[in-house]
Amino acid sequence: MPRQSRRPTVSDVARLSGVSPATVSYVLNKSPGQKISAATSERVRRAAEQLGYVPNAAASTLRRGHSRVVLVVIDTLNVGHTNARSVEPLVEAITSCGLTALTYSLTSEDDLLGVVRTLQPFAVATLAFTSGAVRQSLLAVGARHVIGLNTAEGEDLGPARPGEAAIGRTQVRHLVGRGRGKIVYVIPDGSPRLPIARARLRGAQEECAHQGLSAPLVLSLPMDRRAMADALSSLASLRGAGGVAASDDRMGIAVLGAMADVGWSAPGDLAVVGADNFAESAFAVPALTSVYLPLAGLRAVAAEWLSTILAADGPPTDHALLEWDEPAEIVVRQSS
Repeated sequence: MPRQSRRPTVSDVARLSGVSPATVSYVLNKSPGQKISAATSERVRRAAEQLGYVPNAAASTLRRGHSRVVLVVIDTLNVGHTNARSVEPLVEAITSCGLTALTYSLTSEDDLLGVVRTLQPFAVATLAFTSGAVRQSLLAVGARHVIGLNTAEGEDLGPARPGEAAIGRTQVRHLVGRGRGKIVYVIPDGSPRLPIARARLRGAQEECAHQGLSAPLVLSLPMDRRAMADALSSLASLRGAGGVAASDDRMGIAVLGAMADVGWSAPGDLAVVGADNFAESAFAVPALTSVYLPLAGLRAVAAEWLSTILAADGPPTDHALLEWDEPAEIVVRQSS
């Protein structure tokens, strides 16, 4: 059996391209602050491709003290395209800076620390709420930089989730603008997403107080059509004057189905507005109005932060993103 040829090295690429090994390293690692001509960079890349050179990631990590990976930590309370709306622009920002993005669903802080200890990432970008103490622990076990949402603890000692409260406020404002002065807020019974639902309810309660309305009537309902229909039947006095804000579009679509079971229609009997703008909401009958956080500025915020720390190549940083300065938006459809 013929002996396998050895793996090409940086020195091989340097000899073929006629530059120093340091220049090869600068070009292939996209090192910031280096003045290397486009022609030289192209020559190095062509030589590397011709030789089949692949950087040794483990050696590079040891040399730099960290990998070229940014670990994106996802909040497991967010689901489907709600997560995608935040993850996709963040991943785009990471890759635009020449880094590699990996996603991780946060199950426990101890597990996260173990992943970071093994991975030694360039940065951790957490879309789950973390405390300053946790972010400092991430730096201590190997993350070069950390960016993320601050816990900003509320009355229940959980994250205050001000962005979610903005959704509740916007739902109430929309219903009031539709002439609905009596608000019902529907949250899921026993759902793991209750922390988000409660944060949105708090926003709705704040907005009702601001509008001089009575506090919203809160219905905690299971995802059961008959139970929902029975609960709606008790709201007969609100027909024509009431508005239902559902904690998410899943509950909103369920409310529309239960209304059909009792012979009511939206928005004539009750105006209904959901949250998160699920793709399926446009196919409900009637199509469901929905409020959501667009997070359109997240890519720019993340790209600016990453570009700054890449250029500076300075000491480890911990940057807490409390909020993006973007209001909740609403897609108005036939249900309201």
